[in-house]
Amino acid sequence: MICDDATEMVAAARIADKLFDRERIRREAVQRWSAARMADDYLRLYRTAHLEERVAEEDQADTAAEG
Repeated sequence: MICDDATEMVAAARIADKLFDRERIRREAVQRWSAARMADDYLRLYRTAHLEERVAEEDQADTAAEG
């Protein structure tokens, strides 16, 4: 919520529990920032980088063999 002053912030805090589903927010947070999710993302990045490196090496080898 965006508030213009402290009074609006207090009012927003009073109704926040009615506006937000705390269980859904927790599930989303666990999914987004869990160690397992982050590790999976890093592994995916490393695999992609490794694959790109291998493709580049193969392209260099093909170029050297042709030329």
